[in-house]
Amino acid sequence: MRNDETKFSDGKISRLLEWLNGSGKCYVNPKIEVFEDPLVGRGIRLGNGMLTKNEVLISIPSSHQLNFHTVLHWIAKFNKNIFTNDNISIGEAATELFDDQGQEDPRIKAYGIFNQEELTDFNSFQLLCLFILAEWILLPNWSNGTITSWWKPFFDIFPTDDELRSIPTKWSLVRSDKNASILLESLPTASSEHEKRISQLLLADWNAVRGFLKKWTEEFTHSTIGMDELFSHFVHIYFVINSRCLYMEIPLKTDVKDYFTMVPFVDYLNHTNKASLHCYPEINKLKRNVYGLGEFSIRVGNHQYEKAGEELFLNYGAHSNDFLLAEYGFTTLCNEWNFIDLTPEFCNMFTDPKDITFLDNLGYWKDFTISKGEISYRILVAVSLLVHRDHRKTERFALGYITEEYFEPETSSVINSLLRELEFQYMSKIDRISEIQDDDWCKRNLLNLYEGYIEILRSLL
Repeated sequence: MRNDETKFSDGKISRLLEWLNGSGKCYVNPKIEVFEDPLVGRGIRLGNGMLTKNEVLISIPSSHQLNFHTVLHWIAKFNKNIFTNDNISIGEAATELFDDQGQEDPRIKAYGIFNQEELTDFNSFQLLCLFILAEWILLPNWSNGTITSWWKPFFDIFPTDDELRSIPTKWSLVRSDKNASILLESLPTASSEHEKRISQLLLADWNAVRGFLKKWTEEFTHSTIGMDELFSHFVHIYFVINSRCLYMEIPLKTDVKDYFTMVPFVDYLNHTNKASLHCYPEINKLKRNVYGLGEFSIRVGNHQYEKAGEELFLNYGAHSNDFLLAEYGFTTLCNEWNFIDLTPEFCNMFTDPKDITFLDNLGYWKDFTISKGEISYRILVAVSLLVHRDHRKTERFALGYITEEYFEPETSSVINSLLRELEFQYMSKIDRISEIQDDDWCKRNLLNLYEGYIEILRSLL
């Protein structure tokens, strides 16, 4: 089926398909279409006909994916000293690249500052962030608007900075307004821990590339983009990558965190909480092109699509709303993977260092969580020590020699008292968040977090 039989009114999507079709190896199922919703953004839905199990929806050649390998290949086009893992230099034509005005392509100078070791020492996030910054943001500036990146059709469909505004790390690192402070203060424990973790990772990656960005600002003195603005672009690109990457092994890397690729068009598929039901990815390593790692396809899963307008989904993993908000900037309704991290609340109940050391040695200190209809065994063990103050009995309980009924009703009394207090606190949080002016998308996601929490609490009370 020819891709141009699929009709798309959006100019950016049409240009993307034209770019993909230039490979001669792209396939987009003519039964699907991209739609845009003011609440959930863009997605893919069934336009006509029926989609059955294992049917191919989208297939993108390796040459049109962004990953560590393809970026290294692309940089090597402008630096003849760079090699990929096949030990073939692919930068021979670098010195022959000129723009329409006869000037040297600025990427020869920009990418010429790298040596092989520097590039391969980058992790995937660092290299892709640096490359996308150069090709998308800096190249038009360096060339005074005369050179456009070959990747531009892909860049043009990236989510905007505003579309990613609900990611808490952005509130922390690039916003300084009052609302950002209130939003951060409103984060529950699990979300706050995710935000701190991601912020540390992002800043470490920024520190790894900032020296090279500084060199570029010194090399291209006419550039009007300063380091502060570059950092804002870096944060945006970081989360474009983080929210759009898909798993793929990278032969040049050994850390699983580097195993990802960015695949155009596929990233329009939205997340569903239902695992192993909707669409699924497939990689064909035999179709590698000259320098790629394999063709990336999406196929229909066990769910058969029959109704026109029905949205197609891809499961990103079994993730709670805290995780989804921190990583991708959205939450879902009725998320069965939600849980509440009550580690601070229960840890604060212990004042005797001997009790803390005992639980730690037993393997039951911290990581105290509850989910819908379930209180973790870790909480029950810890609270048994609180109510009976007997290390020996708590150890026997942890090992399964005593049942939880032995510690009742004291255990339930402690737990239920905390749950009622938390319900009141969360309702107060909802009231405060609702009063925030503007930032409606951020508010909606935070409210959804706490509404999910209250649902969990009420299932246990």
